[in-house]
Amino acid sequence: MPTFAKSKSRSPTKDELAALKNHLIVMSLKVKRFLRMRGDSNSDSDQEGALAVMVMLNFYNNDHSFKNLLVEEHLQARDVCHLLAMKNHISEDKSWAIVEHVKELDLERSLEDHEVVLDTFEEWSTCECPRENKFLFRKDFRKYELFENPAQFFPSHMIDASKIESPKDEPLGILETSEKAKTVLLQNLFNSHEKLPDIHGLLYMREPGKKTWKKMFFCLRGSHFFYSSKGASKDPRHLVQFADVRHCVGYLLLNAKKNHGAPTDFAFVLKCKTGWEDLKYLCADEESSRQCWIASLRLVKSGKQLRENHRAAKNRESLVRTQDHSDEHFRHSIVSKGRVAMDYTGSSTRVVDDPREAFAISVSEEHEWRKKAPVASGRLSSSPTVRKAGIEAGMHLAQPWFFGGISRQQSVEFITAQGLVDG
Repeated sequence: MPTFAKSKSRSPTKDELAALKNHLIVMSLKVKRFLRMRGDSNSDSDQEGALAVMVMLNFYNNDHSFKNLLVEEHLQARDVCHLLAMKNHISEDKSWAIVEHVKELDLERSLEDHEVVLDTFEEWSTCECPRENKFLFRKDFRKYELFENPAQFFPSHMIDASKIESPKDEPLGILETSEKAKTVLLQNLFNSHEKLPDIHGLLYMREPGKKTWKKMFFCLRGSHFFYSSKGASKDPRHLVQFADVRHCVGYLLLNAKKNHGAPTDFAFVLKCKTGWEDLKYLCADEESSRQCWIASLRLVKSGKQLRENHRAAKNRESLVRTQDHSDEHFRHSIVSKGRVAMDYTGSSTRVVDDPREAFAISVSEEHEWRKKAPVASGRLSSSPTVRKAGIEAGMHLAQPWFFGGISRQQSVEFITAQGLVDG
């Protein structure tokens, strides 16, 4: 008689559970947004609250630790940076950024301050391994260095000076050299809404469907990214459109030479659709060239918004510095040199770092320490309290400052003048 082995049910792995969780979260996002778009114009606030989208996400620090944060639907990257700075107990700085890391494709980019975090999270659902993607919380000094030190982002040989108009107070022909063109660009581009001049240079392009890289001459003209079919010619007849920058997102390609066979490690990728299938791979000869292309793509896509982001970030940073300076001045005004604020109200003493809390405690103690008990008089031996407990009870019981006979400031000055004579 044949025997049949019982099939054993396999429990799902952690990776499978994580993938299922991400899938359910993304599906709930889509369902709620669909219901809202379909929407009932007469829906009340309770229904709107029920359709509110909130997702608990992990944000990883440089030391591989992470913080959980409940991210709402319309929360922007700048707001998430502010909340994470508070949770990590660090000072707020305009260089803090939310970094999207797509491990499966070795892609990484810093979200712009105005980008909605959940929109980026929702796009991960089309990846093959979305559970491996993560958000990083770290500083990206290049985010706004573009506006503060633009010279390092635009090499003169990559700027087309012929497209820049000469200022009215300069003689014609003075902008013929690339250095002059770069000077005009840096003076006008980031302080106003001047149009970005043409950016051109050589790049390696990975041919579609292949793993080979071909060196081509590229030109960024307006929002259109071209490559030349005939050497370094910029004639419109020879320019083939590579991408429309307005609908693209730029990523840095990690480990480009090792994992993707790129000529150098200075590669980047353009994602021009909502999915991850049609990615455009490019590679530069040096880092300065790659940074020029990335900065130019950012400016073309959302230059006006980036200027507003930079202005708002500087205002926030200035406000934080002013507040820190005010707190420092307040701290020095209430705490003299060599002393710290202490809190004795609880079961154990603690040092108070917040100057406002220290001031509030000092005010409350001033009222609480005014005891109703009479001031001890006569010789020490006649005090029943002292005679009962002896010296172990403490000489403070016989002192006027203990029962509120003098103010706290007077007692501090007295102790400072006399020293710890009474122990």
